[in-house]
Amino acid sequence: MTIWHEQEQTPGATYTEIVAVERGLGVKLPKSYVTQLKVHNGGTLRYTSYNNEQLAEPLLIEYMYGTTGSPSLKDTPELIKEYNLEENIVIFAGDGQEWFAFDYRQSATEPAVLVFTADEDVIELAPSFDAFITGLGYDGEQFMEDDEGDDEADSEMAIYDIKEQLNNAESPDELREALEAATHYMQENPDEEADVYFVGELLDVARYPSEEAHQFVPHYLKLWERQTIITAAQAKKCIERLQQEGRWSENMQQIYDA
Repeated sequence: MTIWHEQEQTPGATYTEIVAVERGLGVKLPKSYVTQLKVHNGGTLRYTSYNNEQLAEPLLIEYMYGTTGSPSLKDTPELIKEYNLEENIVIFAGDGQEWFAFDYRQSATEPAVLVFTADEDVIELAPSFDAFITGLGYDGEQFMEDDEGDDEADSEMAIYDIKEQLNNAESPDELREALEAATHYMQENPDEEADVYFVGELLDVARYPSEEAHQFVPHYLKLWERQTIITAAQAKKCIERLQQEGRWSENMQQIYDA
């Protein structure tokens, strides 16, 4: 499901932008929220109020923050200080009267959703962002329903998950598993230009301290080229870039040529 207004034009957030914000705030954003950011990086919502059984009346929420612009997720530290809000939260919507936030006080991976009201109350609205968006509607009456945006969002999330797996790999075996997942994804989704994402990640593998990891670079470059996942020109460009950085060894060339 998409939460954004049909006329919203903000481009989707890039993987780099998402990771930069997560590192800056020291959190992992909810996956379902990241999925929405990959469609539009903040903007006007399709449904403009939130309601559940705890609330006496619906809460207005017209706009949700992204990773860039103003306001954005990066404003959280300043807003906490200015409005004397709780620590260990990330604010994703609000206008000075009410603040909607992810609650990282209890969980570092699956934060609940809170609202800080104008009366200085702190109310937990939902145990997760997934649960929260089911309460979005018009004046609390019309709630979210699945739509055709699911396939695109799921695709973006799959790429994000694999790239996260690559970045968090702590051993050659974990790295190989992530590269196999990337290979499978590109084979199954040839029209999505996922190669642009994963070729960049493969370049980063050459910067790993492990010599065994370095061998994956020529192996997967040649594999992807043979399977026409990438073109010979793309492979050549990668090799030239690594040569310029002094990261393309004679052994890597032998593996590529084999």
